[in-house]
Amino acid sequence: MSVDALYTEYKRELTRLVDLYLEGTFSPALEIYLDKNQKNPSLIAEIGWQNNWVIYRIRVYDKRFKTDRNIDVGSTLSDIRKAYKIDRMDFTEEDFLVRVEEIGMSFALDINDVPPGRGKNRNQSMIPDNAKVIYVIIN
Repeated sequence: MSVDALYTEYKRELTRLVDLYLEGTFSPALEIYLDKNQKNPSLIAEIGWQNNWVIYRIRVYDKRFKTDRNIDVGSTLSDIRKAYKIDRMDFTEEDFLVRVEEIGMSFALDINDVPPGRGKNRNQSMIPDNAKVIYVIIN
């Protein structure tokens, strides 16, 4: 999707251009607010160049967005396992991600409450089923 196409979906005045520090470099992104008085963005659309400015990845922070099987921010790892086949689970620089190729999405889990030794050692089987989704990545 082009950045211009994004503006047909979301009002320009409810967006804000920012720089994110991703993978060791600054990268442009659009914060998208669904409501005028919102403190935090509902979506963050990361921008790249491919003969034009395009959206190459979207981070979803708002519960109003759900997958076709009702997985959203606040769902648990158990919910994801019941709804989809998980292709990959791994730590990134920032978070612990669960990847579902079937829908082209990754789910970042909150593992801050995981007791010491459980999950922080890269053993995915140690991540509890009640770990909650804190955001969704669409790419």
